Amino acid sequence: MRDRMTDAWVSTVTIGDVTWLRSVAVNPLADPDRVVDAVLAAR
Repeated sequence: MRDRMTDAWVSTVTIGDVTWLRSVAVNPLADPDRVVDAVLAAR
């Protein structure tokens, strides 16, 4: 999924069999709504 995200950047971690996405909202350049939109579009 991460390769299909062209409009936002996330890091990933796999715990067990589940891959989690992480984006730090405290980054002053981050737009949380844009990140969520990018994740939903990449699904």
